[in-house]
Amino acid sequence: MLLIILPTFLLGGAGGEYLKPFSIAFSVLPFILLFISRNYLPAVSGLLIFILMQVVRMLMPQDMPGLAYNVFLILYEVLCLLLPCGIMAAFIMRTTTVSEFIAAMEKLRVPSFITIPFSVMFRFFPTITEEYRSIGKAMKMRGIRLGEVGMTEFIEYRMVPVMMSVIIIANELSAAALTKGLGAGVKRTNIHKLGFGPADIMLILLCATALLLFVLSLFDIRFW
Repeated sequence: MLLIILPTFLLGGAGGEYLKPFSIAFSVLPFILLFISRNYLPAVSGLLIFILMQVVRMLMPQDMPGLAYNVFLILYEVLCLLLPCGIMAAFIMRTTTVSEFIAAMEKLRVPSFITIPFSVMFRFFPTITEEYRSIGKAMKMRGIRLGEVGMTEFIEYRMVPVMMSVIIIANELSAAALTKGLGAGVKRTNIHKLGFGPADIMLILLCATALLLFVLSLFDIRFW
């Protein structure tokens, strides 16, 4: 729900100024979750940057030159709107194991043609990131650096192995998912105890309230 709501309100601008408090809350939420998960440095630094950008935007003079204003708007869009969505996606992928995700999707009775691609995606991006780092280390061992070779050769040496690895890893993960019985017609057993806690209920109520107010605003029903 958060992966759907955050881009809708932050990047899509749902509700506009009417639901601005909810947009600010959704922008701060990923940093709070990082702090709860004990990632203190990125949580505090990201929150300080967000507060700084908000203060600068409020104090910005109306007659600022066009180029400076456009540069600030780009930075604001990236740091205050796009970055929280990316942090939320990374937080969910880091704190949710594949087995927990599959168990939750089966409990929600989500069809397997949706569960299997998403379960592969949970393993795909971390594996690609690790493979990209390994390729970078291999290039350093062979003395292939940007200053010693041209830009074209550097991109070729870096991207061609990555693209080959992407194809191989995608096929292997898909085969592994099917081997583990994800495509079987029988009900799978699992050892994960799933359920909603107080934090889950609070976030669901927050998202549902924001979505309800947005839908009502489309029919000119507003409460402030």
